[in-house]
Amino acid sequence: MPKQMPQDVVPSGRRSIRRIPLSLNRRIIEKEIDAEQIFKKHGNKNRGFKLGIWSAVGGAVLVLLIAAAFVFAGATVTVEPRQKIVSVDIEAVAKNFTPIGNIGVDELTYETIAVGASKTIYLQATGESKVEKKASGNIVIYNNYSSSPQRLIKNTRFETPTGLIYRIEKSVVVPGSRIENGKTIPGSLETTVFADLPGADYNIGLTDFTVPGFKGTPRYEGFYARSKTPMTGGFVGKVPTAPEDKMNEAYASVEAELKQESAQKINSQKPDTFVWYPSALLFESVKQTPISAAGSMVALTVNATSTAVVFSKSVLSRYLAAHSMSDYNQEPILVDNLGDLIFTPRFDAQTSVGDSLPLSLKGQAKLIWQFDAAKLKNDLAGKNKKDISSVIAAYRGIVRTSVVIRPFWESQFPDNPDKIKINLVLTSN
Repeated sequence: MPKQMPQDVVPSGRRSIRRIPLSLNRRIIEKEIDAEQIFKKHGNKNRGFKLGIWSAVGGAVLVLLIAAAFVFAGATVTVEPRQKIVSVDIEAVAKNFTPIGNIGVDELTYETIAVGASKTIYLQATGESKVEKKASGNIVIYNNYSSSPQRLIKNTRFETPTGLIYRIEKSVVVPGSRIENGKTIPGSLETTVFADLPGADYNIGLTDFTVPGFKGTPRYEGFYARSKTPMTGGFVGKVPTAPEDKMNEAYASVEAELKQESAQKINSQKPDTFVWYPSALLFESVKQTPISAAGSMVALTVNATSTAVVFSKSVLSRYLAAHSMSDYNQEPILVDNLGDLIFTPRFDAQTSVGDSLPLSLKGQAKLIWQFDAAKLKNDLAGKNKKDISSVIAAYRGIVRTSVVIRPFWESQFPDNPDKIKINLVLTSN
C-alpha cells in the first residue's frame, strides 16, 4: 500500500493566517486608518492652539504700537531761515553803554570784562639803588547813583576809613545801575588806584572807599568802591637791582605772559551771547618795587589788569546789517561768523575804560534772520497741518518749512507746544 504524503497539522480551533477571512483584514486596515485620523485630529488641535497664541501676541503688539504712537505723538517742524552773505567794510565808534530798553541799529555799544593777574620773575642782583614807590592795587567802583553811565575824571580821590587817599591815574566811565527782579543793581567797573604818597604806610589789606570829592552832594552816597586786591608796593629805601636792559626785558616778558593768561580767563568768563576780539584788550600793568630774594637774586613783580572790550552778538549783528545792506528793515538778525571778521582797533591798549573806541571790521558776514521759536510753537499748537502756511506768513525771517506729525495718520499739531520740535537748517552758502 503506497505511503500517503504528510498533511499539515493544524490544532483544533486554530487557523492559519492564510485562512483569515477577508473581512478581518479589512477591519484591521480600517482600525489603522482610524488611528491616523485621530493623530491628525490632535495635530490640528495643536496648530489651532498655536495659531491662537500667535494671534494674541500679534494683537498685544498692535495695541502696544498704537499706545506708543500716542505716547510719542508730536510734530517736528524743520525751518530754513532767511540767510544772506554780505561784504563788511566799516569804520565805527563804539561807546561804553549800559543798555536801557532797545538799542538803535545805528548805535554800536560795548561792555567790558576785567581780570587781574600777577607774576614774578627773578634776576641776579648786581647792585642796589634808592627807590620811592607808591602802593597800588585794584578797586571796584560802584555807581548806585544813576542808571546812566558816569564819568570820573583823572586823579579822582578814593578815601579809606582811616583817611588814606588813593587816586585813579586816568578818567573812567562807570556803567549805570539797572533793575533786576525788582532790585537795583549798581553799575560797576574795576580799575587801578595809586597811593597819594610813597611809602609802606599805604600797603593795606582789603577795605572800602568813599569819594571825598562828592561830599555834600547826592553822589556821595551813590558812589563807593571796594578793594579787589590789597594795596602793595609802597616803599621808600634801597632795593637790589639788576642791569637796566635785563630788567626791561624781564618786565616785557612778564607783561606778555600776563596778557596771554588774561585772554584765557576772559574767554572762560565771556557769555556765549558776546563776541570778543583779542586785539580789543585794554591793559594796565604796575611794576612793584624790586625786592631781595634768595641766592642774591632780585624779584621783579608785575600786577596787571586786563580789560576786554566785548560786543553783544545781537547788537553788533544788527549794526553790521544796517551798514552793509540797503534793504535791511531792522529785523532780528545774527551774523553766524562774527569771529571770522577782521577786527582792527583804532585805539591803543592804554585807552581808558569807558572812552569811545574807534575800530574797523572787514570780511564776509553770513547773516541769519532770527525768529521766536517758542512763539512759533504756540502759534502752531492745535492747528491743522494745512494751516502752517498762514502761520509762517507772519514770520518774515523764515523762508520755508517742512512738517512731520506723529502718528502718521494725524493731521493736526499737538495741543501741547512742548510736543512740537523746531529743527533749524542752514544752507551751506
